[in-house]
Amino acid sequence: MAQRLDGILVLNKPGGITSRLAIDKAWWWLPRGTRIGHAGTLDPMATGVLLVCVGRATRLIEHLHNQPKTYRADILFGASSTTDDADGQITAVPLPADPGREAFIELLGRFVGTIQQVPSAFSAVKVDGARAYTLARNGAPPELQPRPVQIDQIELLHLDWPKATIRVQCGKGTYIRSLGRDLGNALGTAAYLTELCREKVGNFTLENAVDFSTPKEEVLNRLEPLVLGVPDLHKVEISGEPLERLFQGQKLTRDQLTTLGVELPPLREGETIAMVEQGCLKVLAQWSGDQLRTRKAFLDKECPENTESA
Repeated sequence: MAQRLDGILVLNKPGGITSRLAIDKAWWWLPRGTRIGHAGTLDPMATGVLLVCVGRATRLIEHLHNQPKTYRADILFGASSTTDDADGQITAVPLPADPGREAFIELLGRFVGTIQQVPSAFSAVKVDGARAYTLARNGAPPELQPRPVQIDQIELLHLDWPKATIRVQCGKGTYIRSLGRDLGNALGTAAYLTELCREKVGNFTLENAVDFSTPKEEVLNRLEPLVLGVPDLHKVEISGEPLERLFQGQKLTRDQLTTLGVELPPLREGETIAMVEQGCLKVLAQWSGDQLRTRKAFLDKECPENTESA
């Protein structure tokens, strides 16, 4: 029997390659025909946590996209970049005096919370069906509109004017390149990122990541179970008849589930919950119209998830 793999691999992406190329390289670790994808693109210059979804984990990409992220960024003030990072064309501009640590920390505080942010013209934002970076590389950079993003915390790690290192905790869709650019503008100059590292996505950290020097045997043992891809969802234990009925696509009321020995927590209309059996993700189900219905069914065989045979 051919081995089928399901799980989430935490990859430390090196700089200088696209996320797509990193995925192509990761394919060499896996059995032929394995489905694979990634959650959350990193720019070519950027390094750090890239979540590689293997097998049925590809069905969790939307949930992984929604996980909070932590970045460490090095910013250089007094110059602009066409891409807002070190990969673009650099232009020097006048540099003001060192604002000092306290004033710089106060400035960072203005960018915490829900803010309006204009993505870089060289971002993956779609404009009339085309990626912004494709239009920009073809000499027609789009005029992107501000959009709300959530920044939960910005910590100043080091300030040696005109350089600064910050750590940013933020929600999906936040562009750290744009944050660096906007900090420069707020100081009456320009700025761009010289380095960017994603340290964390949800509970997946750089410390637990593999890289392209990791032996294949170790990589396959480092696949994380699917259930870790939905840390924000209620987990409900299920087995036997109610699980089979959800696999069959049947809708179940709270009373029916209680009769079958499954207790649901209080749920909001439209809320998604994770149905697990002995810690293994089996079904993502949605509470709708006082009924629980299956959205996605995962493993219908025994765990462990990442060593299942087809």
